[in-house]
Amino acid sequence: MKLFLGKAHKILRKDYFRIMLVFSLFFLLFNLIYFSIDRFVSLDDHFFHIRFAEIIRGEGLDAFKNFHWLYFSNISLNQTYFIYYNFLFYLALIPFTFITPLFLGIKLYAAFFVSVSFATLYFFLLKVKEKNAFLWVALLLAIINHGSILRFLLTRPYALAPALLILELYFLYRRKYLGIFILSFFYLFWHSVTFFFPLVVAAIYFAFDAFYNDNRPDWKIVASSLLGVVLALLSLNFFAPGLFFYIRDIIFGVFNETIIGKKVNIAEGVELYPVNFINFIKSNTLIVSMLMVAVVFEIQRYIREKKEDIKDDTTEYNVEEKNKRPLKGTLFLLSIGFLLGTFLSQRNGDFFVFFSAAYIVMSFNYLFSYIEVNHVLVKKSLVTGIIITVVYLFSANMLFIYDQIASSGPYDAIEGTAVWLKNNTEKNTVVFNASWNWFPVLFYYNQDNYYIAGIEPRFLYDYSHEMYWNWWHISNDGYVCVQEKCDEINSQKQYSLKNDDRKKVWYEKQGDQVADTIVNDFKSDYIVTSAELKQFNDLMSNNNRFEKVFTDSLYNQYFIYRVK
Repeated sequence: MKLFLGKAHKILRKDYFRIMLVFSLFFLLFNLIYFSIDRFVSLDDHFFHIRFAEIIRGEGLDAFKNFHWLYFSNISLNQTYFIYYNFLFYLALIPFTFITPLFLGIKLYAAFFVSVSFATLYFFLLKVKEKNAFLWVALLLAIINHGSILRFLLTRPYALAPALLILELYFLYRRKYLGIFILSFFYLFWHSVTFFFPLVVAAIYFAFDAFYNDNRPDWKIVASSLLGVVLALLSLNFFAPGLFFYIRDIIFGVFNETIIGKKVNIAEGVELYPVNFINFIKSNTLIVSMLMVAVVFEIQRYIREKKEDIKDDTTEYNVEEKNKRPLKGTLFLLSIGFLLGTFLSQRNGDFFVFFSAAYIVMSFNYLFSYIEVNHVLVKKSLVTGIIITVVYLFSANMLFIYDQIASSGPYDAIEGTAVWLKNNTEKNTVVFNASWNWFPVLFYYNQDNYYIAGIEPRFLYDYSHEMYWNWWHISNDGYVCVQEKCDEINSQKQYSLKNDDRKKVWYEKQGDQVADTIVNDFKSDYIVTSAELKQFNDLMSNNNRFEKVFTDSLYNQYFIYRVK
């Protein structure tokens, strides 16, 4: 018995066992939260990703080459670039496509990889010898804004990206050059849009390492990452060309023309837009407050050491802490950089959460080394109080996440619409979907039809500006217009709708134009619309070129019209 207990004790002290145990605890927790609700975090791209991964399972790389579901795009008709270059993400998603029903694979993947993310943070803290690593990770999960945790629960490639960069930091700290190279190489195939992030992280660490080590730079740090990134780009070009066109036309186009430049107002995902900085700070009050305390402490300590000329051989100087300074400097700069990056895009907030969390732990642990509590009663009270507080905050945050997911819309609201189209139209028929937001779930239930817009509305805009604005104005305004601003035709519409006789003429004339445009330009005979698009619905209801052929009887939300 003693021998068994001794072996068990040794196993429990192993780092790999602790990491697996922490992962298992998180995995159990998030499964309990997510699988106890008949809802999803959002009706987002993860419905597309899981179904597309299933197609990749059968077709391999041909699934990317023969992508026609967003029919009017340079992906489908000109094959300028692929829909995505996140091949490793889809490879990781494929095992979850064997789950029946398939939508449960979305939840299991999300629970698995959000657990991987926070277990990676625990691994990092454990391996750089930070005290109370699990308690710190639990505290961070307790105080992180629920919005960030919900985004980590999305089955999308960027949700794991911060954890991958944290792992790279560990490789940098331990001078594991092969690990730096491998991660920098494969990162592109997981989250291609930020393929250069590993190189940025390596360059910042290199700069701090040279600064704190008397300008004796370790060039192998940057070289390992640079070689990985360059080889990834070169190898990608052999079997999947077009990444640079994708970045130039889609990613750069989104930020340059829409989000930052504001030259055109094209529909985009909310998370791509800048956050309201004040609201972001308010929703992350605790973590931002702790970050400020950590920064002030580090600055004061640095000033004191310079002022008092504290040397390496003094008893106050900690050698291990000295070795961590390049790491802490990198975490600090990345935290501030991603915090400021929220002025560009909300997604930077998720990177900020991870890097600031690691920085806070390292700074606070060193701060606590200056504090001594000798009274046993006070020490026990503080420890007990801290544990109770962490448990309370953690439980409250998890319950709030549960409520947020539970309050989301039903995932099957558009199922009947998609199935009707599948059963009543010929395969490869182009369907005019009046909202790009519906595409992921339409595609999930029906891959037999092609669609107009989805994933990124920019795909349609990049293919044809005129077609994009026609699609937008038809869907939202109920008239044909090939440019963003249509003041004249909008004035005519407002004038016509004020009088019954003029209204009848407007619906007849503009309805015929819309019908002709949908049939001739968009090659569509069927239209999917919803109760929210009242102007478009009114136009079709008052023109005999349109016939309503389907009404969703379950939710009475979606309709299908056929153009005669």
